[in-house]
Order: sequence, then structure tokens, then C-alpha cells
Amino acid sequence: MTQSLPRSFSVTLLAWVTIIPAAFGVLISLVQNALFATFMSPEQLEQLFALLPPGMEAVPRVSFDTLRIVLLAFLALSVIFLATGIGLLRRRNWARVVFIAAVALGTLYSVVTYFFLDTTADLSAMIPPASFNGSQVDLASIMVMVRTATTVLTAVFTALNLWLIWWLWSPVIRAEFRRP
Repeated sequence: MTQSLPRSFSVTLLAWVTIIPAAFGVLISLVQNALFATFMSPEQLEQLFALLPPGMEAVPRVSFDTLRIVLLAFLALSVIFLATGIGLLRRRNWARVVFIAAVALGTLYSVVTYFFLDTTADLSAMIPPASFNGSQVDLASIMVMVRTATTVLTAVFTALNLWLIWWLWSPVIRAEFRRP
């Protein structure tokens, strides 16, 4: 007689919180990709580009190519997260490792982006106050508010993500993902 290991509600909840948005992401991105392919075929794009003055087609061409890549990437990520959520629900160790890697990469991206935005805030301080509808607008005070909010959100989500990684790496949770 084999006895199954107890399954924590928190891992099941994390799996469903991953599965539901990922499933919607797959559906939405399938529709987006189908619409893009239908309404923005290469022939139609070439016709649109032909209407532009000579030398001006590079920017929209890059924009449409980038959009096509982004839509396909979103579909791929949605499928990966859907599979990962199902793997978490079934207590597959590969899904736990993929989820940890995704959270770690997302956290690293957020922290790097924070420092990039922080540098942008420093650069915006060099912009003199502007006139908008007859009143002076000082970007420095707005940037202080943006910098504060961004710092708090980055710190909170980084701490939450690091805790999530630690929790998924804990011996108790790892034991749930071992095959009997």
C-alpha cells in the first residue's frame, strides 16, 4: 500500500493562479496573432508602405515586425506558463524549477528596469519647467513622486518574489514534488 504525500493548499492555489491567467493569455494571444495575420498580411503591409514617402517606410516596417515578434513571444510565454501551472498542480519538479527561474528572471528584470527608470528620472530633472495651458508644470516634483512610488513597488515586489523563491525551494515544498 502506497501512501501519498500531503499536498499543500498553497501550492495548489499558486498553480491555479498561474493556470487561469495563462489560459486567458493563450486564448487572447491566439486571437491577436490570428487578427494580425489576417489584417496585416505581408502584401497589405507592402501596400501601406508604398503609400509613404520614400525613405519613411523603415519605422513602420520595424514597428510591425516588432509587433509580430511580441505577439508570438506572448503566445509562447502564455503556453509555457500554462504548462508550468498544470505541472505545479500535478507536482512536477520541472514546473517548480521553471516557475522559480521565471520569478527570478522577472525580479532581475524589474530591478534592472528600476535603475534604468531611476536614471531617466535624473535626466528629467534637467528639463526646465514647462508651460501647459497657461500654468507652469515642474517635472521635478512629479519625478520625485514617480521615483518614490517606483522604489516602494520595486522593493515590495522584489521582497515578495524572493520570499516566493525561498518558499518554493524549501524542503517541505520540495518534498511535495518528489515522485513516490
